[in-house]
Amino acid sequence: MADPRIEVQFRNATTGAVFAQATVPASQLPASFAPATTMFLGEAEYTVVQAHPPTATEFGQTGRLVLHLAPVTRVDPRQILYSLPTLCDPIPGLQPGTSKRGQPVVELHEDEWRQIECVSRQHAPAIAQECAAIRRIFQEASTAAGAVRAFRVLHLRQAIPVPIPAGLPIGAIVQTWPAAVPYAGVAYLQAEELIADGFAFRVGPLVFYGQVGAAGIVILGLAPASASAPAAPDLAVQLGAFLTRYDLLLVDWCAIQVLAGAEPALPPYLARRFPESRPSPKG
Repeated sequence: MADPRIEVQFRNATTGAVFAQATVPASQLPASFAPATTMFLGEAEYTVVQAHPPTATEFGQTGRLVLHLAPVTRVDPRQILYSLPTLCDPIPGLQPGTSKRGQPVVELHEDEWRQIECVSRQHAPAIAQECAAIRRIFQEASTAAGAVRAFRVLHLRQAIPVPIPAGLPIGAIVQTWPAAVPYAGVAYLQAEELIADGFAFRVGPLVFYGQVGAAGIVILGLAPASASAPAAPDLAVQLGAFLTRYDLLLVDWCAIQVLAGAEPALPPYLARRFPESRPSPKG
């Protein structure tokens, strides 16, 4: 059987302008342009953004095909900059059959997982090891990007897979903060399902979130609550007592800051990181 010829018109995906035309044997075209497709025209590489019609059956019948193309730009990996110096690796999986829709849940970007967290003091050597690696990135692989810093290297934290090995009592948050507001769970922004074994509570301007294991709470992270969250003027005192009671350290990995419950720097850190936690002025 003769190989039918297809008249192909190539258009710029942004402007719609025709920049090339060719007659192409049907056998040299894919069966469908529905999956992401790349192609070369001479030395240039393009991505097919749209195809009319999209399948070989259709353009085989009409003998015509219009492709809307965008040029592929190759980026030198050495030029890629990251907005964060470190990420937790791995992040937890999702619970099949669950859904965050219609429920009060805490939504986090995947990159936010365990960036500020409570870690058992027994992990102090591993904390120091991870902080040293992040500090090297600041010193050797970062650059000013306006008012912030950008990073050429990303440190993946893997030394502390279970930050609270002995676990905390399930009711530890509510016992410390009786007015804590529970959520139905935790979810990633781009995912439908809930994070497996996840939980979350709002305490003033803070959200405590994490995962529960057989021993109780084994991961306990902190994140800012919504802008409408009420102030909590005693938060620094209460959090300090909580850290001391359970022998935990508060670690802000991106800031390379490690704080104990009795640390004098804890109140100013919270006031800076979570402004609504500032003590009310007296007088």
